[in-house]
Amino acid sequence: MLNKIKRNIIAILTAFSWAIFTCPALAIEAPLANQPTTMTASQPIANPIPKPPEKDPKQYLLEDIPPSWFKDSLDSLQAFQVWLGGYVQNTGDGIDNYFGTAESFEETKGNRLDIMLPVIFHNSGEVEMQVRLRAKLALPKLRKNWHLLFTSQDSSQKNSSTNELANEMFQEQDEATLGLQALLDATKESEVYLDVGAKFTNVTNLDPYIRIKKRFNWDLSHGWNTRMSQSLFWERVAGPGIDSKLVFDKPIDKHHLFRAQTDGTWWHDEAYYELKQRLLLYKIINSYRVFTYQTWIAFDTQNQGFEETDYGLAFNWRERAYKNWLYFEVQPGILWSDDNDFSTPDVTLMLMLEMRFFKHL
Repeated sequence: MLNKIKRNIIAILTAFSWAIFTCPALAIEAPLANQPTTMTASQPIANPIPKPPEKDPKQYLLEDIPPSWFKDSLDSLQAFQVWLGGYVQNTGDGIDNYFGTAESFEETKGNRLDIMLPVIFHNSGEVEMQVRLRAKLALPKLRKNWHLLFTSQDSSQKNSSTNELANEMFQEQDEATLGLQALLDATKESEVYLDVGAKFTNVTNLDPYIRIKKRFNWDLSHGWNTRMSQSLFWERVAGPGIDSKLVFDKPIDKHHLFRAQTDGTWWHDEAYYELKQRLLLYKIINSYRVFTYQTWIAFDTQNQGFEETDYGLAFNWRERAYKNWLYFEVQPGILWSDDNDFSTPDVTLMLMLEMRFFKHL
């Protein structure tokens, strides 16, 4: 039965890949309308595409599909989305919101459920697949800025990248978290969050944690925008530590954004540091399609002094497939790792279907 379910999910993802690469409408590149000539990470990318006045622009990939069993299935899911989360159109809040990062998830006001179905194919023949969930439930009767959080994989401790790489997708895959999150303070330039909860693999193996995170953002000269986050955490198993993230964004023009991102984690008890440097170039094709080119290199200090642990390249093609809640990604990549002394690269192809159900209060 499990193999049959896996085959069905892989078939669905493959069908979306075929649609992306073969649909004639996808070959059209169009500029964004009503968009200033410079773009920052906080600006929406979901503006309409300029078209002749007599025809409305497409807002998502599958907007023009004719009536069929496939459209009926999407409409059924749409009804479920309305029931579960509420319908909110044009919720894009820049690149981070489009890619559904941990930051945009935290900033959502109200209820939200994200379901991600990644499948990764390796050149060795190995295939990895997982269903990932993250959910937040507003608790207005308890306190206005409190949420109950659940994740099937603990991605909240480390600041997630905008484009998650294949080798990061299944880290700590057997671990889930359940906790409370409170927004302690929020201004235009900063936010402070407090998380209290537990990580667990089963009900008898709980790992309590507490985290406090502060995020800053400010503008620099020559159009640069900077964001920084610092998280101080304690876990029963791993002990205390500090997690940091620093992002520099530079709009090149209204279709391109350059990003330099540094992620680091310091582990107190084990007395070592992990560091990853990423360079990303986003190309906004239209209101529902974004290409991302990424290169990275990672280090740690487990053997005294910074040593390379892995580096690689990746390309990401992300589509808003239906309305504002169904997304699809295709991401080929190549990774060199110290696991085999950087001798044999791991070539991967990741396909991912993502559904978002949410309601703003």
